Amino acid sequence: MIKPRFFIRLAVLLAAVWMLSGASCYEMPEPEPEPEPITGVWFDLFVSVDRHIGMNPTATLVRSVASLDADQPVIEFTGKAIDITDRYTPELISRGEYYYQVPLEDSNRFVKFHIEHNEAGEEYLLSKVDEQIPFRENVFYPGRYTYAWSEHDNADLPHLFMLGVDTETQEYYVTKRRGDNLAIAREERYKFNLPAGYGVADPGLITVRPNNNNMVFYFFCARDSSGINRPVLHLADLLSVTFRIMSDKVVPERVMEELVSDDCGRPLGSCMAYDETGTLYVAGLANEYGRQVGVLRRMQPSQYMGQGQHSFDGGWNGFQNPEGKLLTIQYVGNDKMLLYAREDRLGTDIDSRSHFYSILDLKTNQRTRLSCNGVPLPYCTGGLSQRSAVLDGKAYIGVTGGDGPDDYPMVYIYDSETDSVVPGVRLEKGYHFDYIRAMPYEVIPVTDETED
Repeated sequence: MIKPRFFIRLAVLLAAVWMLSGASCYEMPEPEPEPEPITGVWFDLFVSVDRHIGMNPTATLVRSVASLDADQPVIEFTGKAIDITDRYTPELISRGEYYYQVPLEDSNRFVKFHIEHNEAGEEYLLSKVDEQIPFRENVFYPGRYTYAWSEHDNADLPHLFMLGVDTETQEYYVTKRRGDNLAIAREERYKFNLPAGYGVADPGLITVRPNNNNMVFYFFCARDSSGINRPVLHLADLLSVTFRIMSDKVVPERVMEELVSDDCGRPLGSCMAYDETGTLYVAGLANEYGRQVGVLRRMQPSQYMGQGQHSFDGGWNGFQNPEGKLLTIQYVGNDKMLLYAREDRLGTDIDSRSHFYSILDLKTNQRTRLSCNGVPLPYCTGGLSQRSAVLDGKAYIGVTGGDGPDDYPMVYIYDSETDSVVPGVRLEKGYHFDYIRAMPYEVIPVTDETED
């Protein structure tokens, strides 16, 4: 007699065979490919009402547009711009599509935010920031700090170093925070070791070494409180783990006496740049025949190999025959550097129409005033402006308008590969043009699967 258990086992076996045979005839669907990210760039244009940045303007407005080419309509601000006057200053740290700042409305915290766009491309600010975190021990104030990005911990998770100066205790303080959620990773405070009577009032400049991410260059200027002796520029090594000064050297006065950033701070203007070889360029000031003029110094990788083993190339100056003060520098590509400077004989005030752009050829060390169709770009007002942005070997250069009916503020586009300039878009008259920011973005398209 056959036991019932036999039939149960037989049924299970037949079911398994049927399932396997059916599976062999059924083809699994191919998985849907991951959607390709959409990349692009928004150009954020900052203008001031009544007067330039540095002269207490009554308002600061922003437009965010997809193109600065000449075929675009005049960029209008009246009734269309974002008013950031009560929330933020133009002294913004930016990376990718995000801005980072100590806000005006609640200055006991540090925030991360971005400008949003609707389907029509119209820009607006969300009422809620992307990230925010209160200060802990180290408190920073708008325009009173310097900063640098470091990616040595994780290339996908950069860290932001912020450094400020306490003028009462003569300490410098540093905070390291994550770039994604602003979480504080480390905070430290150290006293300056300076001769009697000298002190530091400005945060200076910091930059992470490209050949050694564990080391940070720190430039700061020590000043004699009596005013008798000249300021002394220091170049120090900070260890990025502890932020302590590991070595400190005085820069010879003939090489550089002060930093340009001491006037405006790192967030306002670009005072340092690297080229593809890792050579560091720094804009500064020196005295020449009793007057203060701009200098541009470089430090090649071979000149900063080890701790404390660094010095400027004192025989090289990229701003020879200076017309006056050198204000900002930006490396464009193809051995070309964009310089924004002031011609002192035409005026030295912020709103003097005495500021101009030139291109420095790093191979020949020859500087040429920028021209378009054989005509030099107009002199500009705005001594504390960063009215240029660099993207993919091109520089988008803003000039302030004139008094004539057709003298619009506008953008010119310099191509470092062809060494040529073409006109770009015009801006609405009646505003003071101060900043351009190129803000690259990446968007993952939404599909049915991503919605689930």
